Amino acid sequence: MSDAELQLTYVPDDQWLGELTAVVRSGTFSGQASAWFNRSNVKEVFVTSLSSFPLSSTAPPTIEGGVGKDEDFQCHLRVTVKPYNARGILLVQVDLVSDYRQATVIDASSSATIRFLTEYALVNAFAKDLDQVLDGTKERAVLRGSAS
Repeated sequence: MSDAELQLTYVPDDQWLGELTAVVRSGTFSGQASAWFNRSNVKEVFVTSLSSFPLSSTAPPTIEGGVGKDEDFQCHLRVTVKPYNARGILLVQVDLVSDYRQATVIDASSSATIRFLTEYALVNAFAKDLDQVLDGTKERAVLRGSAS
């Protein structure tokens, strides 16, 4: 069994926006980050695309949040799930960046990219759980890695 997993929790600010926090680990690597997201956008775009089969390799399911706009955008959290091989194995990539205002060195954020492999059945269950997390009926959605 794989020891890789992604956990997402959501704390709403109002009926539209909330803070999505990701805790991810793969082997000895781990990290945590959060960003603000529009709840309905995450449900309608990310959750819906996670439930499709097969996942697109050219436009994989992705959520990305941070601060700023256009060329000044600073990503704090990005989650992407994309095909890895022809056998149906999927690659989960989570990009995490600490808030630069909370860094120990002024304007120096820490960052990590953590990847692990999973499979469609696990992603489908994760999508259902994430939908419930966004509705406030479940505490967290967990996407586990597979031993593939």
